[in-house]
Amino acid sequence: MRKLSACCLALAVALVAIGCDSGTDDETSDAELFVGTWTMTAFEDGEGDRMPFFGQIANGLTATLTASGEFSIFVDYKPASGNDPTTIPGTYTVDEGAKSLVLSPPSGQNIPFSYEFQTDTSVDLSANAAFVNGLFGTDIYQGTVTLTIEK
Repeated sequence: MRKLSACCLALAVALVAIGCDSGTDDETSDAELFVGTWTMTAFEDGEGDRMPFFGQIANGLTATLTASGEFSIFVDYKPASGNDPTTIPGTYTVDEGAKSLVLSPPSGQNIPFSYEFQTDTSVDLSANAAFVNGLFGTDIYQGTVTLTIEK
């Protein structure tokens, strides 16, 4: 009976140890963190803070990224801007090693952003202004553009 109790105790300890394994399987990947709907909260370029200018022409920008690798960016332009509200669809890829998020719209060139998560619900995206100008069909942004988006 003692041998059976000792075996049961050893088995119970082994099962608890396996159940408490703190391996990396439970960690959320960057690609998983990107899935969801994001709102732009800050916008800077080589000229400085561009949020006031953006606020003059648009009510906001939201981006939705799906687990299947698709994105949709919605820019809610104000009527006075001369632009209609616009949705930009496409696909995206995340390279966690390079900390790179690449947006691939159906027309035009890919837009590579470097990224840095501030929290699980806040991330800074940085890209060359030429790519961002191409995305928004403008030429006003200069240098490196950094967008902060939050869930």
